[in-house]
Amino acid sequence: CETAPKQKHVRWCILYSWEQKACSEFWNSLKAQPALSNEIGAYKSLILIHKMLMNGAPIVLVES
Repeated sequence: CETAPKQKHVRWCILYSWEQKACSEFWNSLKAQPALSNEIGAYKSLILIHKMLMNGAPIVLVES
């Protein structure tokens, strides 16, 4: 069943980017995950990336 990532996890990532004024740890951890090994992981990763780009700190775009 394809569902979006949990809202609490997405919210934590967004708040972390605003608090730290950086998101290099987010991008590094996302690269380390085997998200593209299955369809559901890729789906959830794309949703998370989209929400981070839309709602995260402005540095998210720069570091992406």
